[in-house]
Amino acid sequence: MVFNAVFNPSLQLSLYPSESKCEEYQSEKLLPLFKSIPEYKELMKKQRTVRRDRYNFGNCISYFKGGGTRPTSKSAQVVFIDEIDDFTEYEGRIRSCKRC
Repeated sequence: MVFNAVFNPSLQLSLYPSESKCEEYQSEKLLPLFKSIPEYKELMKKQRTVRRDRYNFGNCISYFKGGGTRPTSKSAQVVFIDEIDDFTEYEGRIRSCKRC
């Protein structure tokens, strides 16, 4: 996700099996990574850049969704799915979804 934000800015969506996993991953993994990049560290100081459900860096917006949220409720160029086996009920409904 961080690589895409830096080198391929676009609308991104990250799906997690639960809200707690989503919040945990954001606070323990993503925020420290973004803060280690000088340009993003400065952007994060702006009001409303970092919110519980998204990061908005202008040319790159990343949405975060936890369990209970339909993955089709947002459209995005890049989608990251944590624990993809938990989302099998949506398999086939998401157009051009590729497993990595």
